Amino acid sequence: MGAPRPAGASTGVPPGGPGSPDTGWLARFDGVERAVHWANAALFAVLVVTGAALYFEPLMALIGRRELVERIHVYAGLALPLPLILALCGSWGAALRADLSRLNRWSGADRIWLRASWRASKMDRDASRAGLQIGKFNAGQKLNAAFTAGGGLVMLATGCLLRWYGPFP
Repeated sequence: MGAPRPAGASTGVPPGGPGSPDTGWLARFDGVERAVHWANAALFAVLVVTGAALYFEPLMALIGRRELVERIHVYAGLALPLPLILALCGSWGAALRADLSRLNRWSGADRIWLRASWRASKMDRDASRAGLQIGKFNAGQKLNAAFTAGGGLVMLATGCLLRWYGPFP
């Protein structure tokens, strides 16, 4: 990976925490990336719960106050991209911007990784993926990120059309 760290050099990670050399943990993502992840996860959970309540009448009957649930659902959906946008705007989001750049770069190793994922047995996949220089994200993770981003944009657009349908008869 990198050059060995001289004795006593700072890793920038608190001793005993994730990513510190004495625990054997590797910090894949920094605090900003984790905060964005968990903020989006919380908003997505609100969307799932409120969406389920709006879709299933028996559940809505238990909760009541349909108008409030609708309003919470709309505002949570509109707020979903905000943590990502805020993290990308400041200097604190450098690691996140670098990861987004990595997710958008495809290589020959990614094509090999995808071809190997279609093989029948785990042994074949492991053998054909051995020695690949994949990087931080494999091809499956890159496809998942692209699908999630695309799906999020479609849901945001269709949600806005359903909520503010006036200009679209």
